[in-house]
Amino acid sequence: MNAETLAALDASIEKWDRVAQSGNADTIISSVACPLCDMFARGGGCGGCPVQDATWESDCKNSPWEDAWAARNALKFRDGTVGAFRAAAAAEALFLRAIRPIGGVE
Repeated sequence: MNAETLAALDASIEKWDRVAQSGNADTIISSVACPLCDMFARGGGCGGCPVQDATWESDCKNSPWEDAWAARNALKFRDGTVGAFRAAAAAEALFLRAIRPIGGVE
């Protein structure tokens, strides 16, 4: 992983840590607020994104982001709980940590 991608991954981890702490349903968690998407998802496709490399899917499919999105929408629009959203956001942060290379840049 190059230094630029590592920086975007670290920024994404920090973002999800903040989301998990706040539990704010108004937090934007779509691609427009994702440092990794800023690098890889503009112009169509997610090629090179470490999330896509880990899940083999684009748009963060098969990652904990899907549960975070569902929990955030349930909290904002239906009968979801802050606790469920915070847990889902924490799971996304943990997933991102898990795909981060040990020692950083390869």
